[in-house]
Amino acid sequence: MFKYCKKCAYIANIKTEGKALCPACETELFPVPGEYLTATGFMFRSPDGKERLLDMIKQGQDFDSDSYGMRDDIIAGKASQRKAQVDEMVEEYRNAEFHVTCPICRSHNVGKISNVGKVVKVGAFGILGAGDIGKIYKCRACGYRF
Repeated sequence: MFKYCKKCAYIANIKTEGKALCPACETELFPVPGEYLTATGFMFRSPDGKERLLDMIKQGQDFDSDSYGMRDDIIAGKASQRKAQVDEMVEEYRNAEFHVTCPICRSHNVGKISNVGKVVKVGAFGILGAGDIGKIYKCRACGYRF
């Protein structure tokens, strides 16, 4: 459903039903009148339909030309802030992530044993290569598999 902001003329296809807020000026978004949309409401009736809607919004009493001019910059700034927050959270998660420690030498230099490596070893050496089955990690310092 297409919705628009009366203040900054933001127009978007919003999937949520009910009240939605403009990402630029955080005012309520209103449904686009049916006269501008097709019967399904998924697109504008004509190529100039969006322009006519924009003209109608600009003539409204709630329209603010300053908000309209800064709208795209505000949205881009908020998107970069969200990206920075997500990057920070990912970095915190990586730093707080459980680190596997070798039970023999207590080294953190541990790697996973791949399933492909296990299959190849059993295929090449038969029952003698089955020692890695059930093992998940290999210490890169002492070579212990656990």
